[in-house]
Formats: sequence, structure tokens, C-alpha cells
Amino acid sequence: MSYSSQGPRDLVKPEKYIMAVLVLFGFSIACSFTITLSALFIGHRLDPQAWVPQNLRMLLSNAVFDGATVVVSLYILERVLPPSAMST
Repeated sequence: MSYSSQGPRDLVKPEKYIMAVLVLFGFSIACSFTITLSALFIGHRLDPQAWVPQNLRMLLSNAVFDGATVVVSLYILERVLPPSAMST
């Protein structure tokens, strides 16, 4: 497999790429907070007596690592896929 390693990341200025990654990370954290709180709410409504650790540390850890997982996964996909596959 021979293709150039130039992906979209190589075609933009580093400042814009870093800003895009930070925006994606922030958006991922916001979505993770929403989904996690929704899941906790639904679980509590279905079984109010169930013990679930609902503290701020658990929520922050879940949201930050979910956000990091999204960013890293998309970065890996960007580096692995050939540029022609990303432009279609």
C-alpha cells in the first residue's frame, strides 16, 4: 500500500488543527455529561433503591475519558485511512 501520509491534518495550519481538536474534545465532554446524567436519571427512575455511585468525581472522570476516547479514536482513523477515502 503506497500513498502519501498527507492527511487533512497535514493540510491545515497547526493552530487551526489544535483548535478543532479542542472544540471536538469540549463537544465530546458535553455530550458525555448529557448521556451519563440521562442514564443515571433513567436508572434511578427504573429502580430508585439501587445503589449507584453518583458523585462528582465519577461523573467528571467518565466525561473526560469519554471525550478523550472520541478524540483519540478519530485521530487514529484519520492517520490510518488514505486521503482518498476521507474526501469522498
